[in-house]
Amino acid sequence: TPLASIMGYADLVAAEQPDNPATQDYARRISDDCARIDRIVRGLLDYARPRCSSEVSTDIRQVVTESLELLTRQGAFKHIKVLLTIDEVLPEAMADPHQLQQVLVNLLLNSRDALPEDGILEISAGLQSGQVCINILDNGSGISEEHLKHIFDPFFTTKPPGKGTGLGLAISARIIEGFGGRITVSSKPGAGSCFSVRLPLATPPPP
Repeated sequence: TPLASIMGYADLVAAEQPDNPATQDYARRISDDCARIDRIVRGLLDYARPRCSSEVSTDIRQVVTESLELLTRQGAFKHIKVLLTIDEVLPEAMADPHQLQQVLVNLLLNSRDALPEDGILEISAGLQSGQVCINILDNGSGISEEHLKHIFDPFFTTKPPGKGTGLGLAISARIIEGFGGRITVSSKPGAGSCFSVRLPLATPPPP
């Protein structure tokens, strides 16, 4: 693709002039911006043409713990405290486990980014009002009321330029809605935010 070609030529120029700091800097900037364009294009494709999901009876406890373990191994939670609470008896929910993990990883990283070094991130999962509910709560900077109403809009982001595409939450909301569920958020500036993912039960409860 054109992006791959641009990145290839940037690497070639850098390799041909290893002792030229200016050339090395320009090549690095080209490669970094190409990688960012690639992320934006992939995000657009995911939003406009969501991948087919395989909705199955999913062990939510397993998906939540594996998502946490994945990020912990990558060092995503250094300098913050992570608390996990899962109901002892947690019914399975209808979801694609791989896409659900994509959503949880995105929400966890967003909450992590809002936290100071001594912040606290709390994850809980349980049965609420006939649905499986996963809550991700942080005591970070919070979201203003003005921004809160646009938080799931495509391309809306409160991150600095170059730090986010504004598609992560929009894609996450579309994925969860595809399962017949919903993502909601509550927040207070200076006090933190709570994202809640609600999923339909795999086996409906008795009337």
